[in-house]
Amino acid sequence: MSHPPIRRLAGVGLGLLSLVAALLWAVPANAAKPRPLDVVTLQVTSIQGVQAPAGTSTAPFIVKNVPFDATVSFFDSSGAPTVLPSGVSSLQLTDSLGDTLGTVDNVPSTASSVQFQGVSIGTAANAVTVQASVAKGSTKSTQPVPSGPFDVLVTFTSWSQDSPLSQVGGTAGTAGAGCSPTPDDPICADLLLPNGSGTGILMSLGVCAGLGKCVGSDAQALVGLSDLYSSSDPATMIVKCDKTLCGGGGINKQKLAVEPSGGGGFALAPACPAKNDLGGLPFCVDYVQSTRDNAGDTYLYLLFTHDVRAHYT
Repeated sequence: MSHPPIRRLAGVGLGLLSLVAALLWAVPANAAKPRPLDVVTLQVTSIQGVQAPAGTSTAPFIVKNVPFDATVSFFDSSGAPTVLPSGVSSLQLTDSLGDTLGTVDNVPSTASSVQFQGVSIGTAANAVTVQASVAKGSTKSTQPVPSGPFDVLVTFTSWSQDSPLSQVGGTAGTAGAGCSPTPDDPICADLLLPNGSGTGILMSLGVCAGLGKCVGSDAQALVGLSDLYSSSDPATMIVKCDKTLCGGGGINKQKLAVEPSGGGGFALAPACPAKNDLGGLPFCVDYVQSTRDNAGDTYLYLLFTHDVRAHYT
């Protein structure tokens, strides 16, 4: 008894096997794999906050609740400028504190960057970053790259060029008397510039978080003093601390941690070798001039020739 259908199916099977074998033989073992979808990098390339005096700081000067602008640029996998992937036209900016700062809709399909204007951060903190991400649509074809870290300051003051006395924090005293710390605003600072500044003056107070042992607030002066002051003729920042924080012990037991405003880390400021003289040091505390006022508040005289930030420690 014969079975024609079975023979026909067997013939078809052998034919398919022969075809697969021929195809496998024709495709090289090292044939290129399908190229993966190119990912567009969303990189924060510029942050513009409060304008710092020329030549004083390369870091963004950002203050809580004060608007700033952030530019986000788009790059392909080779690092070349590109446009957003198809279907993505809305981006949002967030910070590392968990806040959404703003959204830009209807980004043109030909744009290689977008600017978030007038955004602000409501919490003072150190080492904050911001980044952009897709607000609507698929995120598979984009990769956010955060900005470099920057500090969000508590407050700032700006003064005109050659102002003989500038101050930040506390309460303002009588003309020429400088600031006074209070229990509610326990750190303030006066900046004394007998030789002027040559630029505008910017002072700020920042938070202590992330700065190690730090009391109250961190004070900063941005002036650009390069050729105006010397070791024997320094600039002075009087960093003042309310008695509620710095009321105990001899005046020489009070210390300041200091960092050049250009960065490099904090170091304990040594005692100056003589009154109003750095003795070749980059900065020092002049304990001869340092004092406590009648209210028991501590005034430490920090001498320097280049911009600094400092806090009690």
